[in-house]
Parts: sequence; structure tokens; C-alpha cells
Amino acid sequence: MDTNDFFKLIAWITLVVTAIVLFGKQIRASFLLRKFFISKGIGYRCIYIPFLSRNECNKNTRLFMEYVILTTTETFLTSNQWKRKILDFRAEYIEKKNNTIKVDNTFILKNDIVKTNVDAYFNFIKDNKDKLNIAANDIHKFQMELIIENAYLTPLIQISSLQERYNQDWSKVLDHYAFEFTDKNNKKLPTEVSSFYTWLMWGPSACVIPSEDEKTCKLCLLGLGDESMSIPVIIPTNQKIEIWNNICKRVEKNEFGAFVKGRYTLYNRKAYLSDNKKQFSGVTISFVEEELQGDENGLLLETTNEIEEIPFAKHINTMFSAYIWVMLYYNKKGEHSVFDCHNATVFFEHANISDSENVKLYTTTLINKCIEYLKFVKKNPDYADREYSIPWAVNNKIIDDLKIAIEKDEDLKGYVNFDKAMVSQETILNSIDNAFKIDEIEISFTDIDFENQDDLGLLGRFYCELYMREFPDKDERESLENIIEQGKRMHPINECEYHCIIATQGNEIVGGILGDYLAECNSAACEFVVVNSKKRNLHVGTQLINKLIDYCNNDANRYDKKRKTIDYCFFECENPYKVDPKIKEQCISRLKFWDRKYAKRVDIDYIQTSLEDSKQAIDYLYLCTIVINGDDFSDESISGKHVMKFIECYFKYAFDKKDVIENEEYLKMLKENDNRESIKLLSLV
Repeated sequence: MDTNDFFKLIAWITLVVTAIVLFGKQIRASFLLRKFFISKGIGYRCIYIPFLSRNECNKNTRLFMEYVILTTTETFLTSNQWKRKILDFRAEYIEKKNNTIKVDNTFILKNDIVKTNVDAYFNFIKDNKDKLNIAANDIHKFQMELIIENAYLTPLIQISSLQERYNQDWSKVLDHYAFEFTDKNNKKLPTEVSSFYTWLMWGPSACVIPSEDEKTCKLCLLGLGDESMSIPVIIPTNQKIEIWNNICKRVEKNEFGAFVKGRYTLYNRKAYLSDNKKQFSGVTISFVEEELQGDENGLLLETTNEIEEIPFAKHINTMFSAYIWVMLYYNKKGEHSVFDCHNATVFFEHANISDSENVKLYTTTLINKCIEYLKFVKKNPDYADREYSIPWAVNNKIIDDLKIAIEKDEDLKGYVNFDKAMVSQETILNSIDNAFKIDEIEISFTDIDFENQDDLGLLGRFYCELYMREFPDKDERESLENIIEQGKRMHPINECEYHCIIATQGNEIVGGILGDYLAECNSAACEFVVVNSKKRNLHVGTQLINKLIDYCNNDANRYDKKRKTIDYCFFECENPYKVDPKIKEQCISRLKFWDRKYAKRVDIDYIQTSLEDSKQAIDYLYLCTIVINGDDFSDESISGKHVMKFIECYFKYAFDKKDVIENEEYLKMLKENDNRESIKLLSLV
């Protein structure tokens, strides 16, 4: 190298170092933008965004991501579309320093692509909060505020539907429905059963208005068209919105809300409710608990003080439909038992609740239904021992109107007990939850003894009936012979305990899990967990995982009395973006299952070594973990040495790679991760 070349090299190095020092934040933000939007076809134009405002590059990076999410309903954008978005964003948000976006109504927030992208965004921000220097209280909310031009605000809250409770599984709904007709202890009319189930099927709404002296966040709905197209809205305790008081007064006049224009902040629903749970009280806490138990994160809006009612002329052609309903309840005369929703019948009509005349019309129809029903029951000697009350309705006005109609009818006068103490809304909701909750089923567990012939017979049945069906890829599936050989080989090894746990209910095999305790890294390895498809959503998988962790905790304590528990429970899961598209949704479903167990993905390029000599290594798996007692870092990162020690032990014992330090897959991962002091733990979904 001559002198000129040397000085040119020095100049280039100086230029690069200077660029990194001066523009390191912008460069990092650019790469994060490209990483998030690469599946939508973004090119290197995204680098442009963070450089437009040096002092606010992180803020503008987030605003651009949110702007694209809220203006995109396509899965992929062309180069010209990206160019247009960047130019529009620059003009509106950088040059004008704007931080709001106007949308016509709530429809955009109900779009499946938008909802998926919002979920992905919140997970991405959580995983990269340090790189973007994001404060903890900003992780779960949009920086860009929404101005929604026209939507109906109503003090209704949606009750969880049967479809939500059973994850769109109609067979479970119908099983419950059929049981109502076979329950000999509760003789019911077909009309009573069908009306109650139909009312609850898609999630009706209930009016919940806290008392004026009750210091609690207020829950309501904001939407257009129908209650199913609405978004939950929170009015915080520190806000006094005059229009809310006006709406609450109208409810008892069959006017359920008002069309409004407002400014809102968008939040991750589950995170918001979890962080602010103490701000709710009364019946609203029951709805909050329901949301927190659900699988989905969802969206939620928080009001600002900028909400105004829209003049009637501007919303005359719009509507907001919902169920108006009334619940009739019976028990045996003279009996004072606890409220049981199986004794409830609900009559309902689908009305445009933004139009008081429409509500009035359908209320009349609703009351007539109730009158005819009560007359029929009263005349039937099979139901002579019933005593009726009216515990709940969509609003108190309907209850009052029904009482008047009953008292005017000579046949029914005195038939309904109006003096009976009202049942609280919390009690009714708890009864519904108990009636339709998915209970854990009682199962037995067998930790296979590989020297016991009966246990080996059970293992053979499990392998043929469940395991082969769940692992169709022969490279991912162990042979039965290999499992048995491994169990016999590893049992006497002190550094590793092998557990093959099979769950049975009577003579039926309902699931199984295979895992190892690895003493050198004090961790468990869950090799697989399989559940009978007929027993899913019954917590069989959760019980199996808990059982494996219990066994491994005992192993840890037996190996070293100072150890009370394992540090981590590692497992592998398919990367849904590297598998056959036909099974992508199935893989995402598995990730969601583990996500509910607070599992995390280890941020490395993991390669599973071959299960047997005749099989191939696998590079489409995530390495994941549940943090049990991993105090060497936190639940957001893990020691790089701990990860590599786990992989070394896992390959050595579970895969019988005696010379693991010469294993090709292990060496590749060691080279990439050996110098990493800590490795991030990322969200699974």
C-alpha cells in the first residue's frame, strides 16, 4: 500500500467513525424501521425518516411507524406507495410538527391487518425500548393521538361472548347447549335455553354507570354501525367530561349516547388495564378481570378533554345498533338460593340505539315478548312452582316499562315479585363466568419407568395415538426406539434426569410431555408437549408443563440441596415465517399458548442438531424459555454463557452428541454468541 492509498484509507475510516458518532442514533433508528416494515416491502428510503430531524429522530421514527399502521390496510406496499407515505409524513408531521391523525370513524381500528400491525408494533417497541430510548410509561401507547371525526359514545360495556370464551369452537358451545336439555335437575323450555344462548353468543352490551361519588375510571364504547364495530374507551378519574354526564342522564330516556368528535390516545388494552387496575371499582372491575383473562391484547382508547357532540344534522344518516334486552329470572317459590344464570331467560331485540324512536318501537316488541312468555309459563302446571323477578336489563328504563305492563295485565298482576332484592351485576356476571368457564379436567400423570413393561405399553400407545400425528416431519420426530433407548441410557446419569410424562383420564390418553433436567446449567429442557385435540382449552398442556417443572425442581434439589428450583425451562418452537404456509397459523397458535405461560424467545439464530444420524439438522426453530429463577440478568435478558451451556448440555445428553464441542451446529452458534455477555429475551407473538 503506497502513501496515498494509506491516507485515503485513514480518511475513509475517519469519515465512517465521524458518521457513527454524529449520526449513530439515526442509523440505529433506520435499521429498526427497515426491520419492522421489511415484510411490507419497504426499501432503503426509510433511512430518510430519522435523518429529517436530528434531535427528535426516535420520536419521529415512532410517529412514522404509527402513521403507516393507521393508514395501511394492505399487507404489502409498492415502492411508489412507500415514497408517497414518506413525502406525506414529512409534510404533515415533520415540517408542521403535528402529532395527531384524523380518521373518519372507528372502522380502521377494527381492520384485521391494522389490529395485527398494532399488536406487532407494541411487541416491537417493548423489545427495542432501549435502542429507541423509550420511557416505561410510553411502551404500551401510541405517541400519535387520534382525532375520530364521527363515532357514537355510549356507556355500554360488552359482555364476553360464548364465541370468545370457547375460541370460536362451536362444538363446545353446542355441547353446553345440549347439556341444558339433559339436565334433569333443571327443567327448562327450549325457548328459555335458545334465547339465553343466542343473547350471549356474540357478546351483548350492558349499561354500567358508576355513581357520581364513585372515584373510578369510566368504561364505555365508541363505534359506528354496530356494537361489534366498537372500541372500548376509558375516561380516566382525573378527567371531567361534561358530555359524559349528559349521556348518562339520557340513558334512562332510551337515548343511549351521542355522536361525538374527539381526540384519543391508543393503548395496548391488556397492558393498560393491568397497569391501571386499581383505578376501577364496582361492576367495572368484573369487566376488567374478564379482559385480563382473555388471550388477545386488543386495542383501547383513552379520552382527552377534547370531545364535543356532533349536531344532529351531521349524523342523521348514521347508526349504532346493539341488543336491547331484559333478563327474567325464576326460582322456586319461597326459596332464597344464590343466583344461578341457568334459571335466567333473556329476551332481546336488535335496535338502532342512536335513534330513540327506534328504541321505543323495539322496546314495545320486547315487552310484548316478555308478557306472552310469562302468560304461557303461568298457565303451564309444570312450572307452577316458579317465582319471577327482573334482575337486569340493558337499562333501568326497560325494567320500569316492563313492570308497568305487567301490573296493567290482569292475568299477570302480582305474578312477578318486584319487591325481591335486586341481584348485583357482579353476581350475575360471576354466575355466567362460572357456568361457562373452562375447567381443568382431573387427570393422572405417569412418569414413565423405562424398565417397566406396563409403562412401555402406555408409551407405545401415546406415540401412535398422539405423538406421530403432532410431528409429521420425520426430521423433527424422534423414533419410539430412540426415546426408549434414551430413557434407559440417561436414567442413571447424575447430571441429567429424563422425564417422559403421560397424562391420562381414565383409559384415555389426553397428553404427554418429554423433558430433561440438566444439572450443569440448572435448567429444564422441554423437548415436546402434546395434547389430545379433543382436550384442548382444558389446561391439559399447562398441567403437563407444571408437572415437568415440579419434577425438575425436585431433581435440582436432589442434585444440590442449595437449589430450590431450576433457573430456566427451555423449549423449541417453530418459526412461523420459515415453515410451510399451510401450518403457519398452527405455529402461531403454539406461540400464543407459550406466550400465556410468560415464555420468551432467546434472541439467537438457533439450529437444532440432528435427532439421529439418519436425520437432518433443523434451522427453522426458535429457542425459547420460561424464566423460573433466572436472576443472573432479568426476565428481559439472559446470560450468553448460560444459553451456550444449556445448548452444550442439551446436545450432549438429549441428542447423545458425546463430542459436542466438535458438533457443527453447536460450533456455529458458539462462534456467533460466545462473546455476548447478555442475550435479549423477546416477545413470542
